Amino acid sequence: MTYDSLVNHGDYLSAHYLAEVLPKDLKAKDGLLARWAAFEEQERRRHADALAEARRQGLGPDSVPPRARTPREGLRALHGPYFAGRAALAQDAETLADPDAPEPEGWRKRFTESHLDTLHALGYTEAHEQSVTVHRADRAYTLQVAHAEPGLYAVSCGWTTEPDAALDPDGAGRLLHPVDLEASAAPLEDAKALTDFLFACDTPRATSSCSSAASSSSPTASPGPRAATWPPTSTRPSTGATTATAANSTRWPRCSAPTRCASPPRAARPRSPASSTSPASTPSASPPSCAKACA
Repeated sequence: MTYDSLVNHGDYLSAHYLAEVLPKDLKAKDGLLARWAAFEEQERRRHADALAEARRQGLGPDSVPPRARTPREGLRALHGPYFAGRAALAQDAETLADPDAPEPEGWRKRFTESHLDTLHALGYTEAHEQSVTVHRADRAYTLQVAHAEPGLYAVSCGWTTEPDAALDPDGAGRLLHPVDLEASAAPLEDAKALTDFLFACDTPRATSSCSSAASSSSPTASPGPRAATWPPTSTRPSTGATTATAANSTRWPRCSAPTRCASPPRAARPRSPASSTSPASTPSASPPSCAKACA
């Protein structure tokens, strides 16, 4: 089995694990795919019951919160919006690759929205642009990220349809928001440089400076039964799994493949192993470049 959206930099994961162990884990009786299938069926029935109850109460379908979706359903739902905006993203990337061409107006906003749409589809419903502060050698540094939670940062870079190009420092791997260091050091301008920097940082303390609420990406509270949560509160890991904030929001299982953490050695919950996120895991979508680093 191959994963087009997974780039195994530095062979952190063995070829045997990717070829033999991971596919069996995913397809096991109690594996991720089985849990997703069960959750999808449960949500379809719950949503249908909620619609029926709303009709009995004389309410319209808009009174029922949207059905929660697993990451694979979320990625499939990106098919239409992604391809509708792909031409503009490709044009921006082509223009930015020409050093003599002026920067296209609004390109950062288009790239950021594409990255956030992908993160939301993957289950990071609270993803939004924010500032985080990291510490290294008794100094504090501020960087802009698309998502932050214990064990994970998602960093916005450029755009490409090729996973291998996601960390190209002269192309899609360039940061949308370079990180300034001390006056004597050059700023960090690409994803790999920032990832290497984060590996040497102390445990970060995230502080949000974004004025938009994270719940803007979650369903709006409305009449009707509350959606289920995933995983159940009593079984959520203690290593910082985020919980939805909206009254009718829902959590679902994410990919449980192991990851490489950009921090001093410590326990961290499993994550998808890559320095980039993309919807390339489904044939219908090509990947925006959104570099990830654990911290």
